[in-house]
Amino acid sequence: MEKFIAEAFYLTTNHLADLRRRAAKLNPASQVPSHVRRNVHSITKHVLLTQCQTIGLKVSIQHIEKFGRDLSRGLTVEQFKTALDTISQTIQYELQKELFLHVSPNKAEYYAQDKPLFENAVFTNFPSAADDITEAGKCLALDRGTACVFHLMRVMEVGLRALAKRLRIPYAPNWGQFLGRIDAQMKLKQAQKPQWFKRNETFFTEAAIHIGAVKNTWRNPTMHMEKTHTVEQAEEIFNSVRAFMRHLATKLKE
Repeated sequence: MEKFIAEAFYLTTNHLADLRRRAAKLNPASQVPSHVRRNVHSITKHVLLTQCQTIGLKVSIQHIEKFGRDLSRGLTVEQFKTALDTISQTIQYELQKELFLHVSPNKAEYYAQDKPLFENAVFTNFPSAADDITEAGKCLALDRGTACVFHLMRVMEVGLRALAKRLRIPYAPNWGQFLGRIDAQMKLKQAQKPQWFKRNETFFTEAAIHIGAVKNTWRNPTMHMEKTHTVEQAEEIFNSVRAFMRHLATKLKE
């Protein structure tokens, strides 16, 4: 999927329409003034042509390239108007066959991802989760709630494996069993707990709270295809998983 800059098309076609109106006031047999030719050539080459190439409007590209060559050699006002009309009609025809999806401004950051969605520490410490974090963001931006949650569960799996390794317990794909093992570690008498655990007990306790919330509310229904998630639910889950992974990234890495 390519990023389509609608504003560029809007401004450019408006400008070309303005030139078409101005040309209508000139003698059809006269030559297009040189300063107008330079201005139009720059716009068609650096803006309109680039946008058509980005979304693959092949016929429009051919017309724009031909227009650029003809413009360099010189056109009469009548030829100029005809060429502009041809380009506009061709773009309109080709755009009718394209499907464009709109991402609302409040979700654009999830799709554009100009900065890491889960912060640099998460991407650095858990590189195998990077693709799913990226895809979760794009799904959220495109209102694909259930798909977003599916990717987030894969991110959680990465974090859980790292946590299991740090706790020195076998990783259990069944989250209930895994939580049970963590809980058993927590319930040991202080004298039985190793020093490395005591130093990080608050960290482990908070991690267990995150895991429990994910397990009870989201994971099982999603993974077993028994439930769909709205965009609002997916965004809530996204924020919770992000908080969990940020928490892990303060002390763990895979």
